[in-house]
Amino acid sequence: MDSITSSSFTESSVCSNRSALLEQVDPDSRQQAESGVDRAMPDVNAGLPTQTSITDRVVTASDASAPNPGGAISQTKPADFSVLYPKLDQLITDLLFVRPDNLGRFAFACGLYSEYCQIRRDTKGLAEGKAAFFQKYFEIEGSNAGIQKFQLFKSCGIFYKPQQDKLDRVLKNIEVEDLPGTQVKTVNHDFDFQLVFKHVADRMGIVNPRFVFKLGFTDDAELQDLYSQLPGEEARSRTMIVLHTYAQQGGRTVDLLKPLVDGGRTDLKEKLEQALDEKVADLSAGFAPKKVKYDSGH
Repeated sequence: MDSITSSSFTESSVCSNRSALLEQVDPDSRQQAESGVDRAMPDVNAGLPTQTSITDRVVTASDASAPNPGGAISQTKPADFSVLYPKLDQLITDLLFVRPDNLGRFAFACGLYSEYCQIRRDTKGLAEGKAAFFQKYFEIEGSNAGIQKFQLFKSCGIFYKPQQDKLDRVLKNIEVEDLPGTQVKTVNHDFDFQLVFKHVADRMGIVNPRFVFKLGFTDDAELQDLYSQLPGEEARSRTMIVLHTYAQQGGRTVDLLKPLVDGGRTDLKEKLEQALDEKVADLSAGFAPKKVKYDSGH
């Protein structure tokens, strides 16, 4: 950081000296220097082919002379996900039994609800949308951590037993390629998506207007813009998009307590507060959550 600061200072000093010298020769030179005097100079490269156009010509010529279509440079593309990760791709296919509403709840609990909504809006069929989300999910979480996180279907009560049993069978003795996660999502360490889903989003049902107002969403146009992002398959969607946006804006889990009371949901406030107290107690006792292999519960 020191070297960068020093470099910037030296460069600034040089520019200042250059302007001062120009001003001594011609009073109007300083203004020209500050406004970009170099841009007034003739372009010695004018009329010459650019590097990009030269490259394009080389590629075009090479493609035209290629003995077979497979040898064309312009047709070389990155390998498809299914080619790079065939086992992981097969796992995604096996997971398409998950219903869209359950997948949306899972996406919220993972902190990926905006990605889920975007993908659902950009894809036509339900199966295509679910497959696209799972691919994005593994690209962000990584293959190993992503499989471990499927535990949320059970711990958050998203699945009924028959669906959970099916998920357990799909993940039994599963082996997939190692796909490292990118962790490109915005992480708010002060917002616990899992607790908020279990004790607020999943229990509130239809969005509570007064609760939303107390969270700071007072502009009807802003709310309508949020709601327009939803795929719209269930009543919880509006509550989840508001809470997800609140978290993205830096909102904390503990800051939900008072708005819940003001919104007439003291019952949810007490449940969430109890869960937060228990989590703090566990962390204080050294029982921090650990990454474990997926446990089917059998």
